[in-house]
Amino acid sequence: HLKASEASLTTPSQKTEYRKIGDAWNAYEAIFNEMIALDRAGNKEAALATIPKYREAFVQVQEIIGGLVEAKIAEAGVANANGDTIYASLRTWMTLLAVGGAIVAVVLGVLLARSITRPLGRALTVADAIASGDLSQNLGIRRSDEVGDLCASLDAMTANLRATADVADTISNGDLRADVKLLSEKDTLGLALKKMLD
Repeated sequence: HLKASEASLTTPSQKTEYRKIGDAWNAYEAIFNEMIALDRAGNKEAALATIPKYREAFVQVQEIIGGLVEAKIAEAGVANANGDTIYASLRTWMTLLAVGGAIVAVVLGVLLARSITRPLGRALTVADAIASGDLSQNLGIRRSDEVGDLCASLDAMTANLRATADVADTISNGDLRADVKLLSEKDTLGLALKKMLD
């Protein structure tokens, strides 16, 4: 059993102490076997005379084992303290990462919201201007997402209304040769202007 347990020792001093246990145990066992042999041989006085040496060897084994147990307890305390330090450090890092992740998420959320609300706010301003008859507004926002598509559609609508207004202005000045370009078969304003010229 001693040889199997010796492999778990890590420091030279532990190995030295462990060898002392082996030596003390061998001495204890030799005295014990001598005492038993003397008793079986009927030499009770000689067997009793070995008892002080037997006790001394037994106490020596106990003291060495006690020293090793104390050393292992001290090592366990150090390992426990190291484990607590590592745990506290990891907990701090995890907390910092969680807080940092939350901050990054909030910042990205605000930036994303702004990237949507600003162009939509400008689009609303242009739509209100068009509704009040001001066709001079233009967004000029170039993006490759739905907001960009909406802004491009508003710009196209403004340009088409401007072109239609120019045709109407030409007609109002008496020039009936104006060319009305229909935007589609459902172009209500274009169809009305075309009927005026026909």
